[in-house]
Amino acid sequence: MFLDQLFKPAEVSEAVIFTGKDRPIRSLVKAISWRVTGTIDTIILSWFFTGSIGTALSIGLTEVATKMLLYYVHERAWNRVHLGRVM
Repeated sequence: MFLDQLFKPAEVSEAVIFTGKDRPIRSLVKAISWRVTGTIDTIILSWFFTGSIGTALSIGLTEVATKMLLYYVHERAWNRVHLGRVM
């Protein structure tokens, strides 16, 4: 299934040396999946506090783009930090 392939370790040739860094595409996919989760949470909380689904959707859809961009930049910056990494 798709999930089996998603979580299956990639085959690595002997020519590839593990550097302990994630590729940018991994950070991008993580950013998208995290933002979907965060946006659903924001919409639900906004709806709860405002009582308006329209306002909640406006808030959720506005914040999704800015927070995804901020997360991506944050993730790429942390990729340069060696704190807590086993090499």
